[in-house]
Amino acid sequence: MKPIANIPVVLCLFLIGCADEERMPPILTAAEAEQTAPGTRPPTSLAASFDGLGFGFEGPHGPSVGRNPSDNSIAVGPNHIVQIVNSRLAIFTKQGERFDTTGRVLYGAVPTNTVFHGFGGACEARNNGDAVVRYDQLADRWLIVMPIFRRSPERPDQPEPWQSGEGVHLSLPGVLGQPGPAAPLFIPPPAPPSDPAAATASPAQRPPRPAEEA
Repeated sequence: MKPIANIPVVLCLFLIGCADEERMPPILTAAEAEQTAPGTRPPTSLAASFDGLGFGFEGPHGPSVGRNPSDNSIAVGPNHIVQIVNSRLAIFTKQGERFDTTGRVLYGAVPTNTVFHGFGGACEARNNGDAVVRYDQLADRWLIVMPIFRRSPERPDQPEPWQSGEGVHLSLPGVLGQPGPAAPLFIPPPAPPSDPAAATASPAQRPPRPAEEA
C-alpha cells in the first residue's frame, strides 16, 4: 500500500493537468482562423524616413550601384544607421545625443569590403554581396559578415582535409590581437562627379556587374 503522504501530490498534479487542458484554446479550422479584417488597434507610427542606398543615391564616397534582386541588410545603433545593399555599404546619422537629424549620409557608398581594409586575406582582397550587418547593444559594437563564394589560396598553416572516420579537427588559432581596439574607418578618396547619362541608362546599356560582386 502506498503511503498516504503521496496522495495529495498525485491529486495536485492531476488538477494542474486538468486546469491546463481547460485553458487550451479551441481548435479552429483554416476558415475560422483566417483574418479577414484589419485590427482595431492603431498601427505603429513612422518615426523617421529617408532615402538609403538605391537608384539616385549620391554619397560623399560615390553613388550606389544598384542591381536586382537587391539583398538588403540594415542595423540601428545609438547614433548611427548602417545599411548594406548587395555589395555596397553606407552609414547614416541617427537623431539623438550626437546628431540632430536622422538619415544624413556620413560614409559611402563604398564596397562592403572597405571595412576590412588593412586586414589582409580574402576579405580585404575580394568584395562580395549578401553581407549582413548587426549592432550588438550589449557589447556596443557592430558586426558585419561578408561571405566569400570563391575558394581562397591555401594558407601556410592550411589544415589537412578531414577524412571519413577521423575525429574532430581543432580550429586554427586566430590572429593575435584581433579583435583589437577600435580604429577609424578607412576613408577612400572622394568620388568623381557622376555621369547623369549613366544614371539614366537602361540596364542593357549599363556596364556588366563585376564577377566578385555577384
